[in-house]
Amino acid sequence: IINIDDPYKEKTFVVDVQTINEDALKSVNKVYEVIEGSTAQVRVKGKKSVVDKLRATDILATADLAKLSAVNAVAIVPTLKKTVSSEPILECNDVLKVSLEEMSTKQVKVTVSTEGTPESGYSVGDCMARPNMIEVSGGESVVSKIDSVRIAVNVNGASQNFTRRVLPKA
Repeated sequence: IINIDDPYKEKTFVVDVQTINEDALKSVNKVYEVIEGSTAQVRVKGKKSVVDKLRATDILATADLAKLSAVNAVAIVPTLKKTVSSEPILECNDVLKVSLEEMSTKQVKVTVSTEGTPESGYSVGDCMARPNMIEVSGGESVVSKIDSVRIAVNVNGASQNFTRRVLPKA
């Protein structure tokens, strides 16, 4: 027996995976980096009239870092973001794998460098960063490589004192 009006259908979507409960790792002073599983294949099974109307953006795939296993992997759980007339079945066999590292924090001095040439007859005076020290946090291997933080200010055509907001770079 088959249903000719609205047959059963299966379709696979590739969905971006969102991590939840990152605080579970921060509470034990760890940071993570995704090694595998930033996207997942989600199989949707249900009535053709429902499955055909679904898009990848209608599916939410989450990985709960509070449930991280001993091998630093967690199952990816798919759910529908919207309500449909007939609930389809969502299946995902993919896992999110992460590497864990101790969190490190370090105070680093901010140095200012200038780029460009001020207007004729003007010169660059003292350049100050506020704040002149910032706290850098992250994985121990990354933070240990940072020896300074710099901000570059473009003074091209400047003819008066000015203040700028600039993003620092390690």
